[in-house]
Amino acid sequence: MSQGFFDPVLEAIAASAAPDLRTAQARAVVADYGVFLENRAPPPGSVADERDLPYTKEIIKWALQGVFALARDPAHRETLKIGYLRLADWQPTHRSAFVGLSHRASVDPLLLAQRLAAEKAPEQKWMAASQAERSALVGELRRLGYW
Repeated sequence: MSQGFFDPVLEAIAASAAPDLRTAQARAVVADYGVFLENRAPPPGSVADERDLPYTKEIIKWALQGVFALARDPAHRETLKIGYLRLADWQPTHRSAFVGLSHRASVDPLLLAQRLAAEKAPEQKWMAASQAERSALVGELRRLGYW
């Protein structure tokens, strides 16, 4: 099995926490997400499609919050913060439905030009969404007392 980003945190929690189903599920999700981060995370400054994540963002956030509640070591909490904030690196990047060339005879040229312009620089839109989400994630961690 590949080494995961959260392995030291999960090992420490396993050694100190009484096992229960919810903790086991959270640890399994965090472990999978950690392996995913090590092997498939987008490079810094870029955004990937959120559909590539091993679980939905909400499930990963739930699991990380569960592990946060058990982590006592400040270094482990910093690792969890990084993983939590990295969730902003995945955005809904799929392009909108685009009219194919086979239909171009029936497409309004102005509408087609507007769609092309909207699709020209989607990376800027994704990066802005990523920054906004990262700020929201920091706010969540502060509200939960983990920041």
